[in-house]
Amino acid sequence: MQFIIVATDELASLGRQLAHALSLHEEHSGTFWSLEYYEDNEASLAKQPVIFLGNGKVAQTYSEVLPQRFFDYGATCLFEGSKAVLVVETPSSVSVTELARLNRVVEGRAEELRHIAETTVVEEPGQALATAGKPGTPAGVTPPGVRVALALQPVFNASRGVIQLIVRTVNSRNRRRAYKRLQYRYALDRFLADEFNDFVAGVDGH
Repeated sequence: MQFIIVATDELASLGRQLAHALSLHEEHSGTFWSLEYYEDNEASLAKQPVIFLGNGKVAQTYSEVLPQRFFDYGATCLFEGSKAVLVVETPSSVSVTELARLNRVVEGRAEELRHIAETTVVEEPGQALATAGKPGTPAGVTPPGVRVALALQPVFNASRGVIQLIVRTVNSRNRRRAYKRLQYRYALDRFLADEFNDFVAGVDGH
């Protein structure tokens, strides 16, 4: 399935990285589009799936009509049909405790993904990794979203040391910026690991 990733200027780098991670999956591919390019070509799209990152004006429009799938730590996921929106609302002030708490949450989810990768077995060359106990997933098949989320982990890990340093600082502006990065990491990990299969099924009309 061909996905279009549309991101605000602030999240363009993350949008490109998500498009690349999707393209590493044998069944999917991803292309990054700027907001301007999407608006210029929107009329040519039919049911091609689009994932919006950030609260751009097009994403705001869809946020008014798409059903909410989760809302935690200021991170919101909405999707229906071929459109998905991931957006965060960052508090004006973030304490050291709040930043440290969210950092623990996202690291915990990353550890869950790593555990899946470490405990699965490839029975034959080319076979998908196996994950036990994933509802709705055939035995011996890793949910595609989990594999995409795993592909994104090196990107997130690159900023881990910076965030851990900021946790110990008193610079409120830097804490807020770090918190926002963690919010998007949380939103993406949860969307990919927990919601991606349902999103793809909705695009296919199942």
